[in-house]
Amino acid sequence: MNRAIHHVDMAVVVVPGAFGCLLTGLAYSLFTGFGFFRHGWLIFKWVVTVTAIVFGTVCLGPWETAMMHISGELGFDALRDGAYLYNQKMNFIWGLVQVAVLVATIFVFVFKPWKNLRKKSE
Repeated sequence: MNRAIHHVDMAVVVVPGAFGCLLTGLAYSLFTGFGFFRHGWLIFKWVVTVTAIVFGTVCLGPWETAMMHISGELGFDALRDGAYLYNQKMNFIWGLVQVAVLVATIFVFVFKPWKNLRKKSE
């Protein structure tokens, strides 16, 4: 099961999604009038995207990989292994946090809540 989750994350959801988000940000910044730092929502998207990629690479990925290796070696006994349980807990908690932040980013990208702040203050 851990191997299947790892494959789906790396080949189907996480890596393609992260790079898709990065590429759309580049496209909006380079090929439209939005620029890189002109709008708060786009700065937010850049910060969240880069942070999510780095956090996923440094923390979530290694936790998931460790779970896959431990369960591959121990089978169902991994469910009693301290290292496996720690990695599972960290991956679950911080994975939920990352998903919540990414959902918030989608909200910001779609609704651009800071778009009209400049107009209101002028």
